[in-house]
Amino acid sequence: MDGPERRRRWSEKDQCRILAAAFAPGATVAAVARQYDVATSLIYKWCDGFD
Repeated sequence: MDGPERRRRWSEKDQCRILAAAFAPGATVAAVARQYDVATSLIYKWCDGFD
């Protein structure tokens, strides 16, 4: 092992891009989460933070 895995830090710009993709017409949050290797719950958490 190379050591403890660290949490990824997402910039606000990246968060906005992922949120836009996740809530675009015809998109699913689960598919976008897999595409960006992000937990679906994190996408919803970001969404609550931008209210």
